[in-house]
Amino acid sequence: MGERESRQFHWTNLGNERLYKKYRDLGVISEDDEALIKEYIAEHESSKNIGGDRKHKIISSLVNWGRFLHMPYRSLTITEIYAAISRLKEYRDPKRGLPYRQNTLHDYVVSLKPFLYWLDENGYNSLPIKNPEDSAAEYRHGVYFSRWDPDEG
Repeated sequence: MGERESRQFHWTNLGNERLYKKYRDLGVISEDDEALIKEYIAEHESSKNIGGDRKHKIISSLVNWGRFLHMPYRSLTITEIYAAISRLKEYRDPKRGLPYRQNTLHDYVVSLKPFLYWLDENGYNSLPIKNPEDSAAEYRHGVYFSRWDPDEG
């Protein structure tokens, strides 16, 4: 067996648990945030048949969002999401001093959108975010929002 074949490629649940613990210990995510992410992942594993690598990428993105979101997922507001997206775009790697590349920025936003929609659909938050497939939704800053008419309250 070659070197490549003998290495483990896929993230295991143990690796994901270490990721949760690391970010929980750093205060980046709360236990409640972790529980919400786990529920979301469990639903996606069963309904969308995601594999280990995709699962890890989603988990990694959602726990990393905690560095830019300054409140728990249940308490998020549209204002905080906009501010977090701005912080993400302005972020500089402490070692290299470089910003995230466009692909990384895109990956972060793409992972957050369906999670925010899922939070709303499952009653964990009341963000005005709608399904991206909804033609009445408006796209701003990488997130689909329902159209809100201030005259309607």
